[in-house]
Amino acid sequence: MTAKEYTQRVRDVLFTIHRDCHLYQGKEGALRIAREYGYGLADFDEKEAENEIRNSYMSLCVRGYDLKPPIDAKDWNKAVKEGYQKALNRRGGFNVLL
Repeated sequence: MTAKEYTQRVRDVLFTIHRDCHLYQGKEGALRIAREYGYGLADFDEKEAENEIRNSYMSLCVRGYDLKPPIDAKDWNKAVKEGYQKALNRRGGFNVLL
C-alpha cells in the first residue's frame, strides 16, 4: 500500500463514520482523526508522507466532512504533523516536518 492508498482508505472510512461515531464529530473529532491519520503516515516513505500531508486537508477534512470542515487547514495540518511526529519519535525517528 502507498501513502496515497492509505489516504484514500482513511477518506472512505471517514465518509462512513463521522456522522455516526461521536469520536470523530466536531472540532475535537476532526483533530483526533488528523492525529490518527498522521500517526499512520509514519509507515510510509518520508516524501510520500509529506505529499499526503500537504493534500490531506482538502482530501480528508473538507471532503470527509461533506464540504463543512469543523476546523481550518492550519489546525488540521498541525494535528496531522503532531501524530506523524509522535509515531516517528516512538520509532526512533526525528522531526522532519515541524
